[in-house]
Amino acid sequence: MFKPGRCICILSLLLAALSASAQDNLKDTDGDGIPDVMDNCITVPNRDQKDSDNDGVGDACDADINKDGKVNAIDLSLLRQHYGKAGPVGDLDGDGKVNARDLALLRSRFGKLPGPSGLPLKVDFVRNPPVARSVELLEFSKPLPDGRNAIVLMDFNGAFAPDANGGPGKVPDRMVLHTEAGIVVLNDLGLAGDGKPGDGILSAVITFDRARFDGDIKAFLMRARSKKLNSAPLFNGRELVGMVDFDLANPFPKVGEPRQLSFNLPNLGNITVLATPFPFLPIALPPSTDAGKTLMITNTGVVQDPGRTFSPCQPNGTIAPFGDPNGVWSFKTLMGNMGNGTAPQQFIHDWLNQWRNGAAAGTVKHSDGITVAFPVPARLALQSVISSLQGAPWNPADPATLDLNKLPFRLLAIVNRLDLAQAGFYGPAGGAELRFVFGLVEKQGTQCVPAAQQMTVILEYRVPEAKCLGLKNLANLWIALDALVPGSAPYNAVLQTLTDDVTPVNASPSKLNGSAIGQVRTNELKLGLPWELREFTLQPSPVLGLLRHETVKNTPDATHNNSALLNTWINTVGGSNPPSQAVPRQFGGVDLIGSANRYGPFATPANPPWDGAPANAMSKRFNVSQNTCGGCHLSETGTNFTMVHADGALNAPAGLADFLTGLGMPKNDGKYGAALLHSFNDLQRRGQRLDQVAANACLTLPLLPMQMAVRQLPFPQLVPQSVFAPNFVH
Repeated sequence: MFKPGRCICILSLLLAALSASAQDNLKDTDGDGIPDVMDNCITVPNRDQKDSDNDGVGDACDADINKDGKVNAIDLSLLRQHYGKAGPVGDLDGDGKVNARDLALLRSRFGKLPGPSGLPLKVDFVRNPPVARSVELLEFSKPLPDGRNAIVLMDFNGAFAPDANGGPGKVPDRMVLHTEAGIVVLNDLGLAGDGKPGDGILSAVITFDRARFDGDIKAFLMRARSKKLNSAPLFNGRELVGMVDFDLANPFPKVGEPRQLSFNLPNLGNITVLATPFPFLPIALPPSTDAGKTLMITNTGVVQDPGRTFSPCQPNGTIAPFGDPNGVWSFKTLMGNMGNGTAPQQFIHDWLNQWRNGAAAGTVKHSDGITVAFPVPARLALQSVISSLQGAPWNPADPATLDLNKLPFRLLAIVNRLDLAQAGFYGPAGGAELRFVFGLVEKQGTQCVPAAQQMTVILEYRVPEAKCLGLKNLANLWIALDALVPGSAPYNAVLQTLTDDVTPVNASPSKLNGSAIGQVRTNELKLGLPWELREFTLQPSPVLGLLRHETVKNTPDATHNNSALLNTWINTVGGSNPPSQAVPRQFGGVDLIGSANRYGPFATPANPPWDGAPANAMSKRFNVSQNTCGGCHLSETGTNFTMVHADGALNAPAGLADFLTGLGMPKNDGKYGAALLHSFNDLQRRGQRLDQVAANACLTLPLLPMQMAVRQLPFPQLVPQSVFAPNFVH
């Protein structure tokens, strides 16, 4: 029964709750004019919000130099080591030098935790970054008194995962964005430039570096115009789905008219400005660099640089050393650096023995540290290959019998995988890699030849650059290689400066062995049937890291192929596009992910392509299979095992799979044949991503994953909006 008095009471309670919430949003503990919800130092006044190390905690309450979460004697020692020097280490107030003011700040914070900061720094958007439906940047006709000169508005409605009831996920009321000018706090609280609280459109008044942005765009357009690139590829994930026109003369879409904005800002009060929308480049850009210079470097003048690389064979096939076994890109050097703390002889010997020993069921770890039930078989043939090129037997029981100056691996390619970086604009990014691909060589008669049954070893290093500006700078360094001649002294020297970020001893001091290696992956048919892909990671043994088998990424064990369990996985989670999650260690209480990928016609059971039982719908099955190691390297892309071919002539660049180059596309679906065709050109996709990161402001990058340009395709229903960066590492 309707009771007016009761309704009024409930309404009063709701209004009171809303009023209390608004008051919480305006709370200012330290009285510096910055509400706590947007204050990077809540308890110490800091109107300037200065944050020299760009970690989200203001200088006024941050003396944690080594970023271990506490201010202690280690920080004091580091400051003393750098006292009187130019920053950044120990420069706590960001004035460019380490002096008495920094020492006083550290002493005032000694024994305390950094902060507290009111910024939402613990939200992790690295793996599944939200995608902005639209990004609008409006530049003010003149800067504000504090120097800020623009406002950014990002519409995140529909970008977050559905809630428990299947409805749209709730957009956070605050998000952190890493930009060229430092950390920006976007908010949906109706504060600091935000128009309407709770509407899913987050806003921030910012300092916009117009000169930097114009320079990045100008550099890209100069490259594109010089090469007359008037069309751009359009990708859905890794699949090439179409081409769109790119207007070299006027690439910017139309923007709206200037408009007057009014808002209230902490410390500045009510502001009214004239703001003009700023034009962005289209999402689909034509890749402007030569992939052979900036992405997949196979030029023999680079991979056979005698001062930096090594092979046990001369380029003409003579069994005699070529190059320098201690060169910076040699297999011996890279592996030895990886084992920092363990003698190279022992470290490399131990890894090679993993092939002879295999791994018993229940000993191969997943990335979460828990083992799986699947074994890894021994592959003994590597011993004879090593022995034949050494000229003396290698005894797996004696490290001294391994000749490190005659290891049977030659460098095939140096690979830039900046495209794997995700969400650097929301915080530290994950995924960007730099890779070295080596191919096995062997003795046949009196000659040294590439192994006819191929074997590649890929050393995959994690790039330390993690935030958006660092990734932009890195992208531009790679792009600079496009103007140089591969194999020339300038080119090789610049390339080494890029590889030196990840390959030397202690390149990542906080990681095991101080090594930046992420994983070592292998792909081979040489050592026995069936064809196998394996993955090794540094694991404590017991303290120093040695390479041990780890589960392969995103790939079920072969025993699950054509099974009811895999069918359930495909239908409930794995078959979505983009995949809502990677293949887990367990599914339905059963170990699912594989200890290695045994795949191809020689597997038992013979298992290409990946599917469930009963067979799944074409699109869901393909979405899962293309993300597996085997599916990507065989059935779904039309590839013959290796992406970088190790069986070519010793004196010629390594061949590349059609999946990388786009030749021979489209390919028939691995299961349904002509019923479903797919096109790939992954180097073109990587090149587009390189340009997107380099040419766009960090403010615009949250929009990149949204394939807005699909509207221009004749069949947009084939192209769902999807996260741009791939959800796998192949």
